[in-house]
Amino acid sequence: MKYLMVPISFLLGALAGGLLVRYWRARSDKSDVTTPRQKLKLVAATVFVTTLFIGVSGYAAFRYRFRAKPVSKATTAQAVADFRKAGGSSAAGRKGVPAGGVYTYHAKGFLKVESALMGNLHRQLPKTVPALLIHKKNCWEMGLRLFKEHQRTERYCKGDRGVKLVQRWEKNEMFGIRTFNRQGCGPHGILGPTGKPGSRWTSTWKVLEHKTTMPLPVKRPDLLLRITYVGVTKLTIGGRSVSAHHLQQAADFKGPVSGTMTREVWYAVDTGLMLKLHIKSQGSGVASVTIDRQYTLASLTPKQ
Repeated sequence: MKYLMVPISFLLGALAGGLLVRYWRARSDKSDVTTPRQKLKLVAATVFVTTLFIGVSGYAAFRYRFRAKPVSKATTAQAVADFRKAGGSSAAGRKGVPAGGVYTYHAKGFLKVESALMGNLHRQLPKTVPALLIHKKNCWEMGLRLFKEHQRTERYCKGDRGVKLVQRWEKNEMFGIRTFNRQGCGPHGILGPTGKPGSRWTSTWKVLEHKTTMPLPVKRPDLLLRITYVGVTKLTIGGRSVSAHHLQQAADFKGPVSGTMTREVWYAVDTGLMLKLHIKSQGSGVASVTIDRQYTLASLTPKQ
């Protein structure tokens, strides 16, 4: 249908132009002779109506193609099946690393997008989301499945100076546009260069790969985080008191959407497992984007 848009628009424009000329002639001397001025009016009317129709129909087609669509809940059963298919190991006997399997996080919060071009979107988190943890040598990957269409994964490695967040990647689908973004993290471990409570440092999340189905893709900027290691605190996870490293992170970002982001994250002292995460972000530009999401681990024992 989209290939017929231009000829159909021209025919409608010509028809409208002809009707206008006929109306103008009827108001004049009712002569059968078409004057150069009337011909010019016919051409102008045809061009105007054709352009108007193409513009309106093109915008309607664009809004339909890139409309907000419902998302599907990611299930724990599918995550467990994927864990087994990947040959996941529990690695429960290894000191200082979390057990492999599928964890559950209590979730709350939302994503809100307001755009004059794309329309509006409000995506509320489900009450729980599964997270798939798979071991790979001295590292593990924790994949948080917000929805089937939106998943974010972080890769951690354990070394002589503790646990380090090495990479993170995220795939998402919004307004019918699919995106994939992978970032490298560093250079320090999750507790920074000193590991002392109250210490502060910066860490760059550098874009290593970015793919999108957006018709006019834009470059994704690197993100510079300002990090504070608050210290060790206690969290109640699944009825158990757990010692946790508490960190605060903040960043400013610029581009098509500019704004700020804050993160508070808690990691288990004994294993480095993420126990809690709270993300808040506010941006404006080609769209207004607001994020306020929180995840809290439901149990220290994963399903396998």
